[in-house]
Amino acid sequence: MKLIAAVLLTLASCQQVPAQTLDANGWTVLTPSADSRMIYVSSSGGNDANNGLSEATPKKTIKQASSMLRNGYPDWLLLKSGDTFTEGTLSISRGGRSATEPLVISSYGIGSRPILSETSFQYWGPNLPAGYSMNFVTSTNLDFRGNYAANSADINLRAILLKGAMRNITIEGNSF
Repeated sequence: MKLIAAVLLTLASCQQVPAQTLDANGWTVLTPSADSRMIYVSSSGGNDANNGLSEATPKKTIKQASSMLRNGYPDWLLLKSGDTFTEGTLSISRGGRSATEPLVISSYGIGSRPILSETSFQYWGPNLPAGYSMNFVTSTNLDFRGNYAANSADINLRAILLKGAMRNITIEGNSF
């Protein structure tokens, strides 16, 4: 509960931008753009030597796959449904193009949400230039699990940690 309250408090302090299109159930409709880079990750069947650009050639780790994300582009980082990822803190220091063309972190395939066990996303980064802001990121359909702070030497380890100036960050349909 404390984590959810912290995320909501952090989100409340972010600047609000008009939302994307919503479906009949109120969920954001996400559609890749013509120039979106689709990056696939599978802890069970991937290999970091793969190019990660198709379901048939996924990367193995989120860390390697996230290095392929481009700042200012509507790229998608897709984790395989049913897989479990245990990678610690991952800094995501890139954002999308606009409110309707965000950088998306979600899932692909059939099955349960990908499980991020003691894995967290830190939206920011330790070496960003002064005045940098993170904009237009959507995280959806992921399952964050674990007692993050108690099981790690990293006191800052959480499911999702938002730091710095940012706007239009959507966290929707995940479980914590």
